[in-house]
Amino acid sequence: MMSKLFLRKYKIHLLILGFGLLTRQAFSQDILNRSIPDSIKQNAKAIVLSDEARFQIHSFRKTVLHRRTVITILNPQAANLGVKGINYDKSSSIVSFKAKCYDEHGKEIEDLKKSEFLDRSNISEVSLFEDNRVRIADLRRKVYPYTVEFEYEVEYKNLFQTPNWVVQPDEKIAVLKSSFEMVGPGELIPFYEVHNASEPVKEITGVEVSLKWQFEHLKPVQFEPFGTNITFYTPVIYTTPHRFEYDGYPGEFTSWSNFGKWIKSLNANRDQLPDATISKIKALVADAQTEREKVKRIYSYLQQNTRYVSVQLGIGGFQPIEAITVDNVGYGDCKALSNYTKAMLTAAGIKSNYVLVEAGQYPRPLKEGFANSTFNHAILAVPLKNDTIWLECTSQTNPFGYLGKFTSDREVLLITEEGGVVVRTPAYEPEQNQQITVARVSIDDQGTGTVDMTVSYKGIQIENGNLDYYLRQGLEEQEKWIYRNCDISSFNLLDFKFELIERDLPEIQQKSSLEIKKLASISGKRLFIRPNLNNKSTYIPEVLEQRKTPIVKQFSYYDTDSIVYTLPIGYVPEFVPEPLILESSFGKYTSEVSIDGNRLIYTRSLLIEKGTYSKDTYEELISFYKQIARSDKQKVVMINKT
Repeated sequence: MMSKLFLRKYKIHLLILGFGLLTRQAFSQDILNRSIPDSIKQNAKAIVLSDEARFQIHSFRKTVLHRRTVITILNPQAANLGVKGINYDKSSSIVSFKAKCYDEHGKEIEDLKKSEFLDRSNISEVSLFEDNRVRIADLRRKVYPYTVEFEYEVEYKNLFQTPNWVVQPDEKIAVLKSSFEMVGPGELIPFYEVHNASEPVKEITGVEVSLKWQFEHLKPVQFEPFGTNITFYTPVIYTTPHRFEYDGYPGEFTSWSNFGKWIKSLNANRDQLPDATISKIKALVADAQTEREKVKRIYSYLQQNTRYVSVQLGIGGFQPIEAITVDNVGYGDCKALSNYTKAMLTAAGIKSNYVLVEAGQYPRPLKEGFANSTFNHAILAVPLKNDTIWLECTSQTNPFGYLGKFTSDREVLLITEEGGVVVRTPAYEPEQNQQITVARVSIDDQGTGTVDMTVSYKGIQIENGNLDYYLRQGLEEQEKWIYRNCDISSFNLLDFKFELIERDLPEIQQKSSLEIKKLASISGKRLFIRPNLNNKSTYIPEVLEQRKTPIVKQFSYYDTDSIVYTLPIGYVPEFVPEPLILESSFGKYTSEVSIDGNRLIYTRSLLIEKGTYSKDTYEELISFYKQIARSDKQKVVMINKT
């Protein structure tokens, strides 16, 4: 007979085993999406079954983030979600990292061993000095659907960068369950800002405070034409610490001014230059007639004598390399090169300000009362008597004083003697962002056209097709640019030239001579020609069942085209499109064709206004683009009367 003790142990073992089976079965059911409403799955490329994080604050010098994420990947559009990378450096360490994969039935098919994780340097292509590394789990498969589970814990040695919580990081991702919790002593709990979400559940246990957010059953969202970053209209929790210490440098996020003081302390005494360089700079600007000319000469010296290299060693991610070092080695990152330029301007007796900026397409506004480290770039502001010159110090090709799409028209943090001040970089208006096309075209009696064309790109339009980059390249690369960016289906390039016109705002002129077979088509006595030669608009925004977000036009611009065609003798007009004027909330379009003897004269203009528009105007936007596309493809019909 079995002893009672053995039976008791046997029952306990069965109970534990049964619990494990039930747990795996329940998990499998989640993987099979049995508990997910169809309304959640519709239009999804992936479903977040569970995403839970806990950020534990122990002290200024120790915090721990624990996170577990389970995602069902439905199709190749979400393949990137099958890879997880965890960054770490000398101020952080990965305590644990697990990665598992399950098939469509919930059966575990992969459990990565430690040796199967990739661990590599996270140095960028333009970096020589970074201590960042990344540990990577790659669970991607070619058979869909499948489910990945990532669980990791990271320990940080400072309270400088606290985590933000982005519930839906990309379009077409549904969320079944998501939760984020911050726990720690009350005085160390970070500030937080809630976007598209409710306030957290707050619990206090002794000196420890817990703030927790939970989200359930979120339908996938989709990018809409002329929309904004998805995080502008999905739930996001932003956090930032009150006080912090980083590599022995204490600071505060209690205000933008105080954060600016911390940056100022990092930069202190790092703008010293060798006496020989100071003498060189003074000689460089000695005969300059204006302060602006002095700044321009120093900027040119910077571009000719330095190059960009990223430096991200510990506090070096925030503190610039000393100017004397940059002067010696000839390279630095955005912080170092901006600081170096500032030092050279000081040597010339010109005051300037170091500036922090969130560069890129979707910068967040710098909200008063919520200072944070949202910045990823540094530039320089040079206040003169009647103007402020803004300098992008990392570029060897940027025209003087030009910021471009990367950093223009956004709030930035200007570092002054008193601390940080929020200001705005300049925006480029339509008349500054012009594309002016002037062409003379001769068409023979076979329909072949010879073209002499000049296209002038001004302001942000010099970035069309990365033209500002190709301006500095060789003839072969410039020729490739013309073939890629010319709005003519087939042509022979006979000659071309690129030229930078030095003005307050940059202008690049691209001149070319072309031969175009069958520019005009001839049928019997009729000649058909589409007068819009090189600036046709074909884009029409897709029709949406219901627009959900505002329409955002980030940049304004103004295009004008003036083309004169010389036609074969004997042709007279049979059909000429009527002049067209379109006026819309989004801009204005005009086109006109006139005939003068054997000359056909075509003029066109398009003004696009930047701004944020109501979602209810989307049909008007579609109509505006439709009418432009229809007009741009119209033909003129000429008939030979001889």
